[in-house]
Amino acid sequence: MNPKSKKKTPEKSKPELLPTVNPELLVKVSRRGSGDNMYLVGYGVDARTGRKIEKTTVKRKLHTPESLKSVTSTVVYQVQQKFSALQASQKPKTITASEGIYSNALKQAISEDKSSLQKGGKRGWNDETFHKTLVYCLNNVFPRLDRYGFEICEEDIHTIQEELIQKAYDSKCSNSKRDDAERSVAAQLYRADYVYQRLREQFPDLPRLDLKLDRGPRIQTEQCKALPDKVRVMLARLLLRLLPTPYGGQALAAAFMLFCGLRTSEAAGVVYGDIRRSGAFGSLFVCRREQNGEFVNTLKTKNAYRNVVLPKILMDFLDIRIDRLKNLGFSDDQISKLPIACASGNPETLTRANAVSALVREPRAWHYGSM
Repeated sequence: MNPKSKKKTPEKSKPELLPTVNPELLVKVSRRGSGDNMYLVGYGVDARTGRKIEKTTVKRKLHTPESLKSVTSTVVYQVQQKFSALQASQKPKTITASEGIYSNALKQAISEDKSSLQKGGKRGWNDETFHKTLVYCLNNVFPRLDRYGFEICEEDIHTIQEELIQKAYDSKCSNSKRDDAERSVAAQLYRADYVYQRLREQFPDLPRLDLKLDRGPRIQTEQCKALPDKVRVMLARLLLRLLPTPYGGQALAAAFMLFCGLRTSEAAGVVYGDIRRSGAFGSLFVCRREQNGEFVNTLKTKNAYRNVVLPKILMDFLDIRIDRLKNLGFSDDQISKLPIACASGNPETLTRANAVSALVREPRAWHYGSM
């Protein structure tokens, strides 16, 4: 038997470093393979650093009729084309001065990669906060910036801030308090400013602006997570007094926040039928919240879906409220479908979560008489 013929090792020529019409670019070309399987490989090299430029590699097979010089010229040309395309893709985006420049830039960034505008890390935003921030920017902040175009100045920013504060003050969320309106707008503009600074990284032609509210009440960066025991006892007594009044549903929702640590919107999302009894205690699986006067099943985070134990004092609150509903003519079956956080004087109507917050912050109903 004839011994197996050894496979020829592909030939590899010494690479050549060739100049181009672009002073920033050199092309390194080498010959690979042998015989009918010979080809040229070329890639871009940074003329200043001597480093290989990624995404510029070109491979071209040598055919018999073609000369080596001709194919080399083709490879160099194709590397130049790739380098030009790479430079064009990395150039910052520009915008033209026209109506809606800020809104249009934001919409373009959202359509291309909205995650580039989102704050990440430990103090980052969850998806719901990010979505609400973009909606606020698109509906309130950026259309107002559009009015002034590129000639916007610090005084214009202050005018926009005043408009937003007045709009928040006129809404029900402010509870007719200027401080509440300013805090709300300050928090919204803090996030809107973060979005704007990320947007400028993509559209450097946009002017440098600071949208943050730099006067009035400061943003409370970290809210108190627990009340002192003395305050908790006082609040529990006040909520107990409110149970048989038109504010009884809101008081009961506040009690769920006080005794179980539920968020305001989660407490407003509970219906009586959700509660399971076990002796003197109870349990609740948190699975919905109130949003814009309706129940929604999406909570703030994945960990927000949880079981909570209802202590005896909260079960006593529930019994008092249920007895009141029965006195008003509701059956057990009807009560099981009612929201615990009902509108004042209307047990069948779901209230807004901010009404529960307002009740605790400003207890104007604490001296209200019984229904």
